[in-house]
Amino acid sequence: MMKRSNILGVRSVDPSFDFQNLRATVMILISRWLPLKSQGAALQYVSPRLKGVPKIVGAALQSNLTSGQYLKVADDVCKADYKLVRLAMKHSDQHNAGAALQHASDGIRGDKKFLEEVMDIYGCKVILWAANELKRNEELLLKAIKAGLSYELFEDCDILKESLEKRPIMEALVHERAYALVLATKTRSGAWAANDYKIVMAAVQNRSKINRTALEFASAGLKADTNIVMAAVQSDGMALECACTALQARMDIVKAAVQ
Repeated sequence: MMKRSNILGVRSVDPSFDFQNLRATVMILISRWLPLKSQGAALQYVSPRLKGVPKIVGAALQSNLTSGQYLKVADDVCKADYKLVRLAMKHSDQHNAGAALQHASDGIRGDKKFLEEVMDIYGCKVILWAANELKRNEELLLKAIKAGLSYELFEDCDILKESLEKRPIMEALVHERAYALVLATKTRSGAWAANDYKIVMAAVQNRSKINRTALEFASAGLKADTNIVMAAVQSDGMALECACTALQARMDIVKAAVQ
C-alpha cells in the first residue's frame, strides 16, 4: 500500500513508498494540468535537483503565454540550454517579447550569433538583456537601432548611454528619430552631438515633424549655419523660430520656411 490512515484518520505516506517516483509524479502534475495558468509557477517550489531536469523545466516554461519568466528559478544547467532558453523566450510577456533572455546563462547572453538570431524574431529590445559586452558591440547596436531601438531605451541603461560617444551610433539614432539629438544633449556622453555638423544635419533633415526642436538644441554656431537652417526650415518651416536672428532675416531662408 502506498498510503495508509493514521490514528486521526488522515492519510499519510507509507514509509515503504519509493520516492524515486517523485520525479515522474512532478512531471505528471506539471504536464497534465498545464491548462491551469498558474501551473508553471509550481517550478519555483520543486527541489533544486528537479529544477535541473530539462523535461520538467520545459513543461513549466510552456504552461502559458507568459510562463517563460520561470526560467529564472531553473537550475544553471537549464539556463545554459539553448533549447530551453528559446522556449522561455517564446513564452515571454507580449509587451516584452523575448524578455526571458535576461534569465539565461552569461554564455548565452554573450553569444553574438544567438543574439542576432533572436533579434530577428523578437525585435530590438532583446539587446537590453544581452551581456554587457554585447551592449557595447557597435555592429549589434546598429542592427538594433535599425530594427527600431528607440533613444528612450538608452536612457534606462548606462552601458547603452556610453555608446553615444560613437559617431555611427548617434548618426543612426538621429536618422531614425530627430528627437534623439534633444535627448543626447542631456547626457555627458552625447552632448558633443549638438555641435557636430553631420549629426545635426541628419537630425534636421529627418521629417519627423519635430525638426524645430532638433534645431533648438543644436549649438549656437550651427543655428547660424546657412545650410543647417535651410535644411531645417525645408523640413519644418517652424524651425525658423530657432535660427539665429541674422538668418531669420534672410529672404531665401524665410521663403523656404513659408512655402
